[in-house]
Amino acid sequence: MLRYYQGIIISFFLIFFVTFEVITSSYSEEKKMNFWAHHGEYQGQENRLSLLGNVRMLFDNNKLEADEVIIEERKKKISAQGNVVFMEKEKKITAESINYNTENKTADFVQGRLTFAPWYLSAKKMEKTGEKKFISSGSVLTTCELSSPHYFFKARKLDLILEDSISTRDVLLCIRGIPLFYLPFYYQSLKKRKMSIEIYPGYGEREGFYLRNKIGYPVSKNTYGKIYLDYLKKKGWGTGVEYNYNFADRSRGSFFGYRIKEKDTSLERWNMRYAHWSQLTQKLILTSNLNLLNHYNFSNFYFREDWQRRNSEVNSYLAFSYSEKDYTMRMIVQDNSRWYVDHFRSEEVYAPRFILFTQPIKSTRLPLFYNFSFDLSNRYTREKDYYQVETEDRFGLTSRFDLSKVLVLTPQIVLSVTNKTDPRNLIRKYYQTGTNLRYRPLYLLSFDFGYSYAAEFGKSVGTNHVSLFGQWQPTRQIDWRTTSGYDFLTKKKENFVNQLTYYPRKNMSTYLSNTYSLEEQKNLSWQIESTLGELQKGYLSLGFTYYHPDEY
Repeated sequence: MLRYYQGIIISFFLIFFVTFEVITSSYSEEKKMNFWAHHGEYQGQENRLSLLGNVRMLFDNNKLEADEVIIEERKKKISAQGNVVFMEKEKKITAESINYNTENKTADFVQGRLTFAPWYLSAKKMEKTGEKKFISSGSVLTTCELSSPHYFFKARKLDLILEDSISTRDVLLCIRGIPLFYLPFYYQSLKKRKMSIEIYPGYGEREGFYLRNKIGYPVSKNTYGKIYLDYLKKKGWGTGVEYNYNFADRSRGSFFGYRIKEKDTSLERWNMRYAHWSQLTQKLILTSNLNLLNHYNFSNFYFREDWQRRNSEVNSYLAFSYSEKDYTMRMIVQDNSRWYVDHFRSEEVYAPRFILFTQPIKSTRLPLFYNFSFDLSNRYTREKDYYQVETEDRFGLTSRFDLSKVLVLTPQIVLSVTNKTDPRNLIRKYYQTGTNLRYRPLYLLSFDFGYSYAAEFGKSVGTNHVSLFGQWQPTRQIDWRTTSGYDFLTKKKENFVNQLTYYPRKNMSTYLSNTYSLEEQKNLSWQIESTLGELQKGYLSLGFTYYHPDEY
């Protein structure tokens, strides 16, 4: 008896491994199949393999489980029945049977059930016509996970495009199996459009207790809108809108508008911005920026997301840029305004301005790079109150020297000539030098020491400045940055700024920022903010901000 069972077991393994090699060898490496079963039988003339008992298969990045599977290589077909489970990427379908075409990767299911969170689709017949496309008949659609759902939509035919939409006609809405409503047509978008609500409570000396609120909603796949509704106890209600759009590589942009009438001063504060980028052709790009502001301190008071809290200058422009591999040409119309007494006024206008500049070009004989640029503009200044044509030619040289494993020196020199068509027809010549020394004692620790010097030939110095920038990332969770500098002309030290970001967990972060005045030996600002949660789902943010009243 023992020898009899040993013979059966040996015969099974012989049949199984022979059939496995025959089938897999007939497929390319990309279409190779792996399978497991209790029993296998191969029919050589028909090139057909039958697998029985707890069958599991891996093919085309799919997983198939069933009681019985038949593989017909000649017909490019896989058939399965009995407790069928078909898994493809993040999709799971259970069914009584399946017919799968290995050539075009389509499939037919009988009594199938497709799960795509939070939806469940059951159908008498279900056809997979594409990677994300399904057509079903005798369909039941619900978000109830029970096998006998409390509520569901019932339809004769349903079209499904995963991550896009569900559409069907002649629909019955059933509750506890009883038809209650008839819908001639039903459509449901499956695109991820999650509403976001952000609430920022706080207190400030100027505004008192405040509650800043933002409600965001993706209007479409490529657009996102926000509504600002702020309550400030001393100032009143502030309202605003924001609209962002992004159409891949074709165009993107943002519009923002905000207004508040301060109840304690009766003054109106507002800001309007619009930025746009679009690729007109493969080499031609349009960019524009509009910034209208009625008070230089607006961002510090009402839009603290700006890095620049005080705006003494605002710029608006329209530019066309044409780029080749080695050079770029640009045409610009630009207005530069400055704060004057109680409003912004235009101080400088370019109408128009043409710029041509090259990318750094490597010298074939010397260890350096060179580049040049040409600037032609029709420029207006309020100081002179008339337009004049100006030109500027620039030629630059730069190189890189690896002094050691931890020291890299990057020197640079720039020569420029300017010409202005004013009554004196001035021609001026300038030179500018600069160098940067990077010290990297550790792979995740670096310091950049920079020096820049600029002057007009035979005349006074325009720039004489040193700067420091440091960065330390001992782990993926910690990022520390510091900046400072010194101006030899004004003999003033720049503020010492430190920023620390800490990510103790995947869904938790802490940000700390400090600005210290080296001249006055005092703190100008502190900012601490902690965020708990996932930005795409829900999160809690707590923070504290302090600004020295004389500086901010």
